[in-house]
Amino acid sequence: MRKLISMLAAMLLLLSSAGFAAAQEEGEVLNQEAYELYLAAEDNTLPICAPGEITLKIYVELDEYAANFMQSYDEHPVVQKVEELTGLNLEFVHPPAGDDGTFFNMTIASGEYPDIFIASDFSDSYPGGIEGAIQDGVLADNDTLIRSYAKNFLHSLALSDKNTYRNTVNDDDHLTLGTCFLCDYLLGINNMGMIARKDILDQYGLTVPKTVDEMTEVLRALKQNGIEVPMALGTLDNFRYTCSNFLSGPFGVVMNDYQVDENGKVFYSRANDGYKTYLEQMSQWYQEGLIDRDFVNRDVSDALKMFYNGRTAFCIIGNWQTTEVMTLGQAENAEFEIYPVRVPRLSDPEQAFHLGDPLTQGGVGDMLISATCKNQVAAVKFLDYLYNMDLAELAYYGTGEQEDGTTTYVANEDGSLSYGDAIMNNPDWPYETIRHRYTLQIFQRQLLEGPESFEYSDPMCQTCWDEWGYLTDNAGRVPTSISRNAQEDTIFTNNQVDIETYSDEMIYKFITGSLNIQENWDSFVATMNEMGLAENEQIQQAAYERWLKR
Repeated sequence: MRKLISMLAAMLLLLSSAGFAAAQEEGEVLNQEAYELYLAAEDNTLPICAPGEITLKIYVELDEYAANFMQSYDEHPVVQKVEELTGLNLEFVHPPAGDDGTFFNMTIASGEYPDIFIASDFSDSYPGGIEGAIQDGVLADNDTLIRSYAKNFLHSLALSDKNTYRNTVNDDDHLTLGTCFLCDYLLGINNMGMIARKDILDQYGLTVPKTVDEMTEVLRALKQNGIEVPMALGTLDNFRYTCSNFLSGPFGVVMNDYQVDENGKVFYSRANDGYKTYLEQMSQWYQEGLIDRDFVNRDVSDALKMFYNGRTAFCIIGNWQTTEVMTLGQAENAEFEIYPVRVPRLSDPEQAFHLGDPLTQGGVGDMLISATCKNQVAAVKFLDYLYNMDLAELAYYGTGEQEDGTTTYVANEDGSLSYGDAIMNNPDWPYETIRHRYTLQIFQRQLLEGPESFEYSDPMCQTCWDEWGYLTDNAGRVPTSISRNAQEDTIFTNNQVDIETYSDEMIYKFITGSLNIQENWDSFVATMNEMGLAENEQIQQAAYERWLKR
């Protein structure tokens, strides 16, 4: 039985500086290569340093929920407890809310780097990617540090199947930290999608649509019956849209990415004829007033407000929001009822959908140590500590008793933990929001079945998974764990910035009718090719083929 969080500090006193081993619960070794790395790595013991001896500055986005309670993770009780346990002083640098990447670029350009980046920007935005940032002296050689000191991480990798390792290394067998190890409960789920106001559909004798034509007819019926905005949308770059592909998927394309056809050929979605058909459908809905005419100025929270007050009958969410949505909606209207909507098929509702986003094990890590970090060993040991099971319980359940007498968790007779009154019975905030005051998601790198199953315990959450994942896989998507070498990535990123900036602008013009799709489609594709699209498709093709050979 794992040690309770409340015992950690006392055990530190008993075990002294060398006594807190990074050993995890034993399990079946599924990856012998990773297991040998684990055996060779140095034990990660606590404390990492004398109290306050080492300061680590961490770049990370402040969660939108946590921002209700604090201006910085410096104030978070879990962070303060981790400082006590490790001896480290942790300071945080947060990009402004809603930042478009400008703050990251300014940080890089300044040459004054934090010690640790917790961000995906290097693999997504930095010319040359992670390997390029290492060559440019922005990042340290994280792979060497991991193999030498990341005992907990390597142990978890050894207990995962070989495909997890394949998805965690790049083509040069280099490792990064940050990937989450999933509990079985979450493997394979599609966690984002569209929901409908079932009570509103029932009021007008409508059923949840399963095809594009059915969706169109339902939206028209809602409009005719006085629903102001039948489908509420936010800006289409939100990850809920780009992961689920609810809007574009019926036409065989993802919202914005490279994908692979049934013959293994890689192509860019926005240059595909299916994307043209998707835009034509969106433009038709826009002109008829079936989708929000002001969606370019809205976000997901704006759409939800319209959903609660009955101004709309459709919006998109993540399943972690489902319980809160039902609570807030019923507070607004006692008749409020929701139902998840499958990605609509083009014609046959039983057609398989290959552009989903099921949760899989492994991936490019987002926790990276900078080249200017003066205490790189301490930094990697801190990041590795996030893979310790005791830390996972702390990150999930909080620090325990609070000053007001409530507690973040209670210990059950079988030794398991459950959330306490501070989280479950807060008079001012719903569960999904208040838990970010006491628990810390960025430190949750071992996903625990207990709190995750509680998070999705409402039967409606299970229904969402069933509907959003109906006949769905990700066979048509290029794996996120493909890797480009530094030269490829520099070319790719420079091209892609221009392609996406241009295509983002054009897509909104096509949808709103500012530009005629039929008249301007060929020039749209030709312009992207002039910006290097064909070159980028070749780079992605080569990277995909290397991934297949790992």
